[in-house]
Amino acid sequence: MINVPSELLLTSKSLHVFLLKEKPVLERMLRIASTSLRIKKVGLTLEAVDGYVSFLYEEHKGSTINNRPSSSLFSEHLSCNKLLPSTIFHAYFVLFTQNTQERLLAENPLVEDLIHTLATMFDHSDSGMEAIKQHLNQQQQMLDTLQDVIIVMDRSGRLIKWNKQLRDKAATRISIKPGKQVATLFNNIPEEKLQRLMEEGKSKLELQFRGNMITDKLFTPHIWRLTYRPSSQTFILVGKDISKELDLQQELIVAGEVQKSFLPAPVANKQVTIKTIYEAANYVSGDGLGYLWLDNGKRLFIYLLDVMGHGVPAAIQTSAMQLLVEQVGKEPISLSAKLQKINTKSVEILTSDYFAAAIIVELDVHTGVGSYTSAGINHFVYSHKGIIKKVKTPGSFLGLFPNIPFEENEICFNSGDHLHLVTDGLFDSIDAGILQTKGSYHAVYQHLKTLAHISHEDDATAVSIFIK
Repeated sequence: MINVPSELLLTSKSLHVFLLKEKPVLERMLRIASTSLRIKKVGLTLEAVDGYVSFLYEEHKGSTINNRPSSSLFSEHLSCNKLLPSTIFHAYFVLFTQNTQERLLAENPLVEDLIHTLATMFDHSDSGMEAIKQHLNQQQQMLDTLQDVIIVMDRSGRLIKWNKQLRDKAATRISIKPGKQVATLFNNIPEEKLQRLMEEGKSKLELQFRGNMITDKLFTPHIWRLTYRPSSQTFILVGKDISKELDLQQELIVAGEVQKSFLPAPVANKQVTIKTIYEAANYVSGDGLGYLWLDNGKRLFIYLLDVMGHGVPAAIQTSAMQLLVEQVGKEPISLSAKLQKINTKSVEILTSDYFAAAIIVELDVHTGVGSYTSAGINHFVYSHKGIIKKVKTPGSFLGLFPNIPFEENEICFNSGDHLHLVTDGLFDSIDAGILQTKGSYHAVYQHLKTLAHISHEDDATAVSIFIK
């Protein structure tokens, strides 16, 4: 590729057109005196500006990295086409160049393009290296603008090229120079392991692994993408610093443990046994549960909540909903009236684009007569007189519209019966046939607990009640 200073660059916004002239002995580009020109073959009226361009003296299409008069760099698409029939003395070309920098930045393929450029640099023979060296500085400038660490190494794992991020992040005691074993930059990837990764990477388009780069802070965790270029027999490592993500992950783990610490303790008295299942899909959960004793321990109020969504936003909304449910749950009104009041208040509490599902049960532990009402959690598991079944119950979601009525249904319990309230993340995994084989309260509870551990696509929560 020949770098030729242009006498005139014709441009219209991001599209540039050059008129080129070739002779048997390569000469500089034909000078065009006017500052505005209509090329009939092209059909564009363009204005003249100064600049530089890299191109080939042949019919060609492709992409390159160009530089402006200010020495700043940008990406271009090139299309070089013969304009007039060639003669023994002359050949005319029209070269179209289109600035694709904004599109490339929007699609973020900059790393891929630069990796390809770096690899092809080492494909050239010694006679072409002088021309390539002229581009090293501008390519280094482009590499240094990237936030990720870029490493180019040979098939022996020795350092060939790198960017500013490596120099800035590596420990000051480590010397960064060509020929250095790249494995010495890590505290958990010895040379033998790096060689195994390189061998594995040869058979794949891309290989990802985690490696801790030695820094002045002891080490910094990175996710590395290893790419092999067969034509040059070089390997490209692109490392993304994940220390902030891991810090956030640790905070979420702590938040999840705090969330679990607020769960009500299991109950085992003369009337009932209550156990819970609480598995978050991603550290913190958008589900909530609880139970209250009313009328001096005569009646038991049980609820299960599922705020739509996952993670921290859903967890915060759930905490607010739990406070609301427990506050309204203590009021001396019917169960359906309680749910209606909870819904009206939740319209004010839940932020836009959020809504919740719930199911509430009240049970008189002395008479064994209870009632339930649903708002979006339209199912539960019920074992009565030894028969286990999945029960459906209608009800609209909470927080969408105020003043919605909710249906209240009666339910009766005998000694030995059990009830299991479950969220969608768990109910969708229940097989009715398998459920029938479980029989006892303990067997059903253990089955639900196993399902909760297996599936983590959604928060999995349950309240299991056994009537003694």
